[in-house]
Amino acid sequence: MKKFGCLLALMLLLQGCADMGISNPFDKQQSTTTSINDVYFDEFQDVPIPVDMSVVSDQSTISVTPDGTKVGLVTVKGRVDKLSLTTATIHSMGKHGWSLRGMVRGPRAMQLYEKDSRYAVCYFYEDVLSQVFMEIWVVSTLDEGAVNISNMSSGLVMTPPSTGGSAGTEPGLNGGFESSPGSVPLQQ
Repeated sequence: MKKFGCLLALMLLLQGCADMGISNPFDKQQSTTTSINDVYFDEFQDVPIPVDMSVVSDQSTISVTPDGTKVGLVTVKGRVDKLSLTTATIHSMGKHGWSLRGMVRGPRAMQLYEKDSRYAVCYFYEDVLSQVFMEIWVVSTLDEGAVNISNMSSGLVMTPPSTGGSAGTEPGLNGGFESSPGSVPLQQ
């Protein structure tokens, strides 16, 4: 009789929870995922971010080119399925005019997109707490011959093209390189 009383009390308690609108976490009929089309935009006005992902400000950096184009990195994270995220990204980026140019699948995945005079690289990975991160890198394309790269004895050296005269000698022009002769070694 004691077991029957406990069972009856448990059933009444569960029925009371159902009447209060508390959902069953094991119910297969209920959907907690958002639509593939539910996106928002952060720094890059044509790069969609799924609403299930939030921006990680301290892992993001944005610059503005002399023509006003935003370039840089926006990092987002969320508790989502990585495979679903990569598929949704292909759909959303295509819908906003980006052309998929290449991709790598695996524990760390990467997608390369092109639109107008910009490239976007979406890099996907998980941390130890099962959060999925997506790094969105957006860069402007460089004009042909904008930077010459040569491997010299002191390491990798980047030299800007010779433009002649004093045009473009201010820092920030020509993709951020000064046009004066010489080279700038990269730190290793």
